[in-house]
Amino acid sequence: MLNLNAELPVTGINSAQTTHFMQRGIIVHDLLKWEEFEKKYVEQQQFLKKTFSLTDYDTDKDLAILKETAKLLKESNAVIDDSYFIRKRMDGGDKLLIEGGDGAMLDIDNGAYPYIYSYSTSITGTSNGLCIAPSTIDINIGVIKAYTTRIGEGPFLTEIKEEVLQEEEFKESGGKIRYGWMDMCSLRHAQRVNGYQVLAVTGLEVLSQFHRIKILRSYKVNGKKETSYTSHMSKDPNTIECDYKLFNGWKVDISKVKSFRELPDNARRYVRYIEANLKAPVAWLVIGDEIINITDN
Repeated sequence: MLNLNAELPVTGINSAQTTHFMQRGIIVHDLLKWEEFEKKYVEQQQFLKKTFSLTDYDTDKDLAILKETAKLLKESNAVIDDSYFIRKRMDGGDKLLIEGGDGAMLDIDNGAYPYIYSYSTSITGTSNGLCIAPSTIDINIGVIKAYTTRIGEGPFLTEIKEEVLQEEEFKESGGKIRYGWMDMCSLRHAQRVNGYQVLAVTGLEVLSQFHRIKILRSYKVNGKKETSYTSHMSKDPNTIECDYKLFNGWKVDISKVKSFRELPDNARRYVRYIEANLKAPVAWLVIGDEIINITDN
């Protein structure tokens, strides 16, 4: 039997998406008709309490805040058809920069289910979230870390347990960020789903502390080699063997580097390996707060 009260694997907007897909959600436009909204809101709270045994709602307090919010939205004409607004601006010549908020492996359809978020974090989210046609996207940039991080539960094949990159609290969930080596299999999957045309690599300076650096280049699942993400990773990670590509570290501070040529040879080899495997050029490195354009290097 499905346990609706079970703790969800990761943080996210799971509860909001649950009511959305059960056709019991509330949208911002509902706030413009307060009496109808109030009735719908009370009914939703009753539904959530009954379905999920939730008891921490203060309906009266919430409604007081929402009523003031509704007033501000109505007075400022802030509720619009975002799809029409965006398309009109684009047709007028404006450029639109869309940033994905979470990693591709957290995508509800194409990620490491069930350890995912409850929405699309891949390129399809631009169509779902903004209602713009995929054909309007001129360039698709993949932003990847030079290593891997995960928040919350779930299998993490490349997790670094013997050496801690840094202790960091994730304020939204209260949990710790887990760190691991770059997982090229998951990145190939993300590339296949999203079709990155160019790449930006962040956090290369974090790896400066290591004498030896690894990249997961393939899995072995039940004796069979896999070079891309497979659902076995989430379902039965204990049956998977990891094959790593080893790199010599650089063990020097690169936080002040201003160009690709200034990087140590081993750091440059690391970046070129990423390019070769994802079949897309690395156009930028983000080292600390510095963005380095390496297209001319």
